[in-house]
Amino acid sequence: MSSICILCSQTKANLFQKVIAKHFGEQKEWHYLICANCELIFLEPSERLENKEEKLRYSQHQNSREDPGYRRHLLRLWHPVESRLESSESIGLDYGSGPEPTMQQLLAEKGVSLQIWDPFFANAPSFHNKSFDFVLCNEVAEHFYDPYKEFLQLDQFLKTRAYLSLGTRFYDSSIEFAS
Repeated sequence: MSSICILCSQTKANLFQKVIAKHFGEQKEWHYLICANCELIFLEPSERLENKEEKLRYSQHQNSREDPGYRRHLLRLWHPVESRLESSESIGLDYGSGPEPTMQQLLAEKGVSLQIWDPFFANAPSFHNKSFDFVLCNEVAEHFYDPYKEFLQLDQFLKTRAYLSLGTRFYDSSIEFAS
C-alpha cells in the first residue's frame, strides 16, 4: 500500500503501521503511512471518517473548563505568545476550538479577545477575511486532511509579526494509533 504524501506531495508514502481496533462497536482496520521524504505519518486518505462520524467522535471528548489539568494544558499554548504581544488589545484566533470554547473563556478572564473556529462546532466564516495578532492551534494539526493547504491558510490569518502557537505531539513509539 502506498499513497502520495498529503504534506509534501513529492514522494510515495509507505505503510508504517496497520491498526485494528473497535470503532463505534465494530472492528475496523486502519493503515497509517509514512512519507520517505518528509517523514509525515498520516492515515490512508481513503480510510478517513465521514464528517458525521468525525464530529461524533470529537463531541465525546471529556474536556472541561473546570478541570485544572485541562486548563494548564491549554494555557501552555498561550504563555509563549502572551509574553511576546506588544498590545493588551491584541486579537487572536483559536483554530480548531472544539465543542467548548474553553480557550476563549480562559483568555477572556485575562482580558484577551479570542475568536473561535472549528469545522464542526464553530464554523462561522466571518473571520476568514481578518488577520490576527496570534493564532492558537491545539491538538489540531495532526488532524489536517491537507496540511500544506491548512498551513497556508493559517499564514493568511497572521498579521505581520504575529504568532502561531501550535500544540501537537511529535511521534514516539509510545503513541497508540488505535486510540
